[in-house]
Amino acid sequence: MSIQATRFELFKFDAIDLYHLLRLYLSCNLRKVRFLVAKEKSQTLSTPEKSVLDAWACSEPARHSLWQCANILRSPYSFGIGNKTTDPVSYIAYSSAANVAWAFVTHCRSDGCHRHTTEYMRSMPESHLPELMALHLAPNRDVLDRWLRSGELATIYGIPLCKCRRDDLMAKFRARFPRGTGWASAFAL
Repeated sequence: MSIQATRFELFKFDAIDLYHLLRLYLSCNLRKVRFLVAKEKSQTLSTPEKSVLDAWACSEPARHSLWQCANILRSPYSFGIGNKTTDPVSYIAYSSAANVAWAFVTHCRSDGCHRHTTEYMRSMPESHLPELMALHLAPNRDVLDRWLRSGELATIYGIPLCKCRRDDLMAKFRARFPRGTGWASAFAL
């Protein structure tokens, strides 16, 4: 592939990341989520602030935000370019999506919207859980709408979206950053 064609493909990829980042901004108060996640990671989150995150995580807008996070994770591989981007917008998108996903899986209660229990998982094997990475396809739009309304358990890259699998999910976001650069730690992942 020529240099010009490669540049065009990378530009298209970066534009799609910007599109999903803007949709993420529209689907949640990203500044507040980032602030509260940073406070929680530094263990200075107050009880009222925690209740704000708990309520948000079990809402339909939070699930829509999480779907945007899945789109951000999926975008480089839909073009077959892997992690070849150097555009800062892409890294901001990954970091923002990681913060939203972290807040969601940390605060969505097992007795609330995701019921990630042994009994529930036995009744709903992972192969039958909605895979958010595939819900961008038109035939799956009804599955996406049902998941957004119901709050049932779903997966990203086959990882159930629950607190006990949070580190596995964050590893997917960290993998988007170039190794050995320290960028993942700079973006607080």
